Amino acid sequence: MQARTPLTLTDPARLLARISETRNQGFAVIDQEVEIGLRSIAVPIFDAHGRVAAALNLGLSAREEPATALEIRYLPALRKVQAELRKVLR
Repeated sequence: MQARTPLTLTDPARLLARISETRNQGFAVIDQEVEIGLRSIAVPIFDAHGRVAAALNLGLSAREEPATALEIRYLPALRKVQAELRKVLR
């Protein structure tokens, strides 16, 4: 796997651990792993069969918020929208 930035996870074991952590948490945060200056938090949107159909994502400048603040500040709102979209897709 080719790194897009110096912060991109490329080690297979670390990447698998991150995927497992994301599944357990129910959300993902990236901190400049795709593009320097971009942080993002996302939650899955499930279809009627419980499969991931899409993701709801909020991306913002790394200058605006520290990565540690994304979960505290934005996750509750993303979860509300996630729940409403779940109703629509069922």
